Amino acid sequence: MLIVGAGGFALDFLSSIQLEPVFPDITFFVEESQQATHIIQQNFPVINSKIELQKYFSKVDKKFIVAIGDNKARERIAAELIALGGEYSSFISS
Repeated sequence: MLIVGAGGFALDFLSSIQLEPVFPDITFFVEESQQATHIIQQNFPVINSKIELQKYFSKVDKKFIVAIGDNKARERIAAELIALGGEYSSFISS
């Protein structure tokens, strides 16, 4: 599963998903102009370009979650990733 974003909201998401019985393989997408937190950089694969992102969608998994707190930014980014071949997913923590 691809997680978009690598800030505090993404870290909250990680803490929630680790409690779930099925913990998927996770890769992060962080735009080139941003930087992933140290925890994410050290423990997960990070994609930084849209070309790599398209390859990920075609060869690994189409599903993604946008772990960004700003609603407008989340909607914009989800639309961009759908246009690149991704399938928007949501996660509700138990």
